[in-house]
Amino acid sequence: MYVYRCVEIPQLIKIGQKDAHSRAVKEYENIVNEHAKDGWEYVGVDVIESFFQQGCFKSLMASIPIIGAFFRTDELYKLKMIVFRKPNLSTVGLYGQRQTTTS
Repeated sequence: MYVYRCVEIPQLIKIGQKDAHSRAVKEYENIVNEHAKDGWEYVGVDVIESFFQQGCFKSLMASIPIIGAFFRTDELYKLKMIVFRKPNLSTVGLYGQRQTTTS
């Protein structure tokens, strides 16, 4: 059995024009290596989509024809995260077998 950790990937990584891609990749690599030092194994990248509904005021403003174009009522957010795992030591026995408790 494993325990999992999810770490949000920064939405914006500040980079210059010369080394744009290499610096972004290096930032990602640093996140993975920092967690690997603590025993976390890289699993992959996952994306969660979240639908956010605005409050009453924005919904009201969106219903006014002329002003409504400036007020979006709903927004879709995409959250990217790096997934790590490591063995749950409380459920793994000496030889990697799952421990069971008997009464």
